[in-house]
Amino acid sequence: MKNLYFLSLIFGLCCCNIQLKAAHLVGGEMSYECLGGNSYRINLYVYRDCNCFFVPI
Repeated sequence: MKNLYFLSLIFGLCCCNIQLKAAHLVGGEMSYECLGGNSYRINLYVYRDCNCFFVPI
C-alpha cells in the first residue's frame, strides 16, 4: 500500500507543470584527507552566484 501511495505521489508531481528556480548556490566540492587514527581534514568549497539579487545568509 505504501508503494502505491509513493508511486501515485511521484506520478502526480511529474504531471504538474511547476517551474522551480534556485538563486543561491551554484555548486560545490567536498574532500577529505585521513591524517591518521581517527583524525580527518575536511575541505568544503561552496560556489555561489554573486549576480543574484537575493542572497540568503
